[in-house]
Amino acid sequence: MINKSEVLVVVPAFNEEVTIDSVIRDLQKCGYPFVVIDDGSVDNTAAIAGKSGARVISLPVHTGVG
Repeated sequence: MINKSEVLVVVPAFNEEVTIDSVIRDLQKCGYPFVVIDDGSVDNTAAIAGKSGARVISLPVHTGVG
């Protein structure tokens, strides 16, 4: 069995203002700790994620994969 205190779910997000709220709600139901990494989005992804209760790290520019 996985100990939930030993897991951190990392959610990369780029311009996901339409879907990020539902993703966060689903993660909250699972009970695992998580953080949203906003990859330089130009929409309201970071703000919506924060209002939905997520811890958010916002990168100043879009770095893409890698």
